[in-house]
Amino acid sequence: MDPPEVPGEFDVERVLELLDELAERLVRRRVEGTVDVVGGAALALSYYELGERRLTSDIDAAYSPSAVIDELVTEIAQDRGISSNWLNQKASQFFPAHGLPDGHVVSEREGLTVSVGPAPLILTMKLRAARLGRDNDDIAVLLRRCDVRSVDDAIAVLDEWYDGEEPFKPMARLIVEAALGEYPVNTARPPFTLGAMPSR
Repeated sequence: MDPPEVPGEFDVERVLELLDELAERLVRRRVEGTVDVVGGAALALSYYELGERRLTSDIDAAYSPSAVIDELVTEIAQDRGISSNWLNQKASQFFPAHGLPDGHVVSEREGLTVSVGPAPLILTMKLRAARLGRDNDDIAVLLRRCDVRSVDDAIAVLDEWYDGEEPFKPMARLIVEAALGEYPVNTARPPFTLGAMPSR
């Protein structure tokens, strides 16, 4: 058996490796599954530039069939010595009330199709959560992906996805204001700095 892995240090290669292992176990169960990735793992898979490696402690997602995948996630965690929450649905509390839109497929193989949510959706979920120290880097990257250049732009995106029913938290404002300027992304390996967003 491989030695235990270090929790909290999953980069895109490790994320894909874990999802491939999940697919293999689904095939052995003769089950077809889907995983719709959101959160930091979505950035690692789709929204960082080539050569940038976003680290994440887990994979936030919506997935089906939930019961089978939950069981296999626990098996993989035990076999690899990693957290039993390495793949989880905790971010569902931040999903828009009308559900998740179709994402773009990043991996399709027997047993499992993996999709990543669109950048504006991931941004709005991050803005809604606005966890200082956890969401800052992701918001900074996603602001640029979505061409958001001001706090007002960010509020407009949040309102669009949550039908104007979610308040724009004071912490979200602070994070966005800092992220719009020159910004060091420290969750990447190696770290890199984003240039300031130009005003309109």
